[in-house]
Amino acid sequence: MPGPVAGQVTLSWLPSSNSLQFRVYRGTAPGVTPGTGALIGPVVSGHVESGLAPNTYYYIVTQISEGQESAPSEETRVVTDDAIGLSLVRPVPGGPGGDALAVELVITSDFEIASAVASVADRQAPLVGSASGWRATVDLRELPHGPQRLRLVVTDVQGHHVEAEIPFRYDTPPVLTVQAPLNFDVARPDLHVTASCTDDDATGCAGISIDAVDATGRQVAQLFSTDASSLDVDVPLTGPRSGLIRITAFDRGGQADSVFREILEEPVAAAVQPILHVPGKILDVSADFVLFVDSTAEGSALVRRARTDGTNVTIAEVPRFGPAFLGPSGVVLYVERTDVYPFARLSEWRNGVTTNLGGVFEVRVAGQFAIWEVGDLGNVFVSPLMRRDLGSGSTMLIADDAGNTQQSVAADGDVAYWTNTFGVWWYQDGTGAEQISPPDGVNTYPVTDGEQVIYRRAPQLGDAGPWEIIRQDGAGATVLAAGIPAEPIPGADYAVNGGWAAFRRAGSGGQLQIWTRSPAGEERQVTTFGTSSELRGIGPAGEVLFASAAAASELQLSRPPYDAPSVPVGGAGEFHFLDGELVKTVGTTLFSITP
Repeated sequence: MPGPVAGQVTLSWLPSSNSLQFRVYRGTAPGVTPGTGALIGPVVSGHVESGLAPNTYYYIVTQISEGQESAPSEETRVVTDDAIGLSLVRPVPGGPGGDALAVELVITSDFEIASAVASVADRQAPLVGSASGWRATVDLRELPHGPQRLRLVVTDVQGHHVEAEIPFRYDTPPVLTVQAPLNFDVARPDLHVTASCTDDDATGCAGISIDAVDATGRQVAQLFSTDASSLDVDVPLTGPRSGLIRITAFDRGGQADSVFREILEEPVAAAVQPILHVPGKILDVSADFVLFVDSTAEGSALVRRARTDGTNVTIAEVPRFGPAFLGPSGVVLYVERTDVYPFARLSEWRNGVTTNLGGVFEVRVAGQFAIWEVGDLGNVFVSPLMRRDLGSGSTMLIADDAGNTQQSVAADGDVAYWTNTFGVWWYQDGTGAEQISPPDGVNTYPVTDGEQVIYRRAPQLGDAGPWEIIRQDGAGATVLAAGIPAEPIPGADYAVNGGWAAFRRAGSGGQLQIWTRSPAGEERQVTTFGTSSELRGIGPAGEVLFASAAAASELQLSRPPYDAPSVPVGGAGEFHFLDGELVKTVGTTLFSITP
């Protein structure tokens, strides 16, 4: 290109390999070759020549790779003039893609520009000037795909003019269509991939590859590759990976189209079998419905599917969904994430009608009741705590000084919560709320099933411990575990269900083991491994879900009286006890568990 100042020529290109060295050859007649042209270089990137007399110049570029010189590029023609300089910003020679060529350049001139035109074959477009540069768009539709040349002609009011002819390839990128997998599909351990590629090249695409990549898109391992334009294969997920895969289609011009999928892995376990697959990540499941975010929809759609006949109902279409829950008779409670205050909004869908319930911090649902802390930036540590009956649609204020997280609701509507004075309260229908923790110490993070409340306690605010796990059933308090050095977490260190309680406390060797307390008050030790076990949940009949390094990498299920070997139930997921049915959701798949 002439410029960016008069007497200069600026050259740029896209390498076809990882070469770091190039040779530029110049001539003053067409048909320049490495043998006839003047060698300029070697250079390592684009090249600028200065002090050239007004003339017509021709350039070619070669690459040096492993000591070998490539065949030359197509020839570029440049007409220079002392009074005008050009510098091309777009397109970069090597492939603009699409059906319109966007041209952008900088013009420097001693005099006003009288005419500036960009053209390809018989297509012309005037270059329009502004303070930031000159721009034009050339329509390429119906031109033959393949090699083309962009011609630029600029003339000033004194008759000076410069020209440039720049080769490029009119080649639209390939189009990759991936039918499977969807985002959050499950591999056990093979992943089924169905994809196809179309291209403007009559011979089709050059191939499709499947790679495991990291969060930045960098290749971790190649999983599969083919030179076909379509594939329908089972691909083993082996080697190091982050759960993210990239499926890429290539055309014969070196252009590519990629689709990324986040994949979840589920170990094969005899007790765990897939029973339902939906086209999106499952958020909740009940005996009658599955609630998921449809990843095939335009944008994002929250969909409720009937488990019996597969009927779908679209609940909402919003950009981002947070947690979502199924209530009785298919009522749906969902959180919409936003970028403005309130940053999360709670809505209820009932029989086709949506009610906005306002800003929210955290939502919990049990049976037909839901609780949430009102999202209020005035005090992010203390919030009004609301309870909604999803059966009747009525809402009431439980407390105006609840903490902003980790409250609990039972299926019968009981609520356990902590306050800004670090006391634990138990709200029961018919009797109201009562503080059940001592007046001193730090008492927080309660859980309840309506028959009991379990919470954690430390001696004083800011104290590093030791912590206690306390159970209160209304008749009195019981210390389930004491001397705990780290903060106990609900769900991981203690849980309740149907009168049963599960909790962790140190065994004889100091490792944290899992214990249960039955509704009759009988305590039993569930795990006896030489390493600590992690609680993952408890069922209404005392079933304990746990993880332990001593019991392989899969989660385990143990049933009372816990004297039989535990049963592997696969990897991580969301477990649900539904009217005697134990299921779990992993990504797009619902699994039954029948140990």
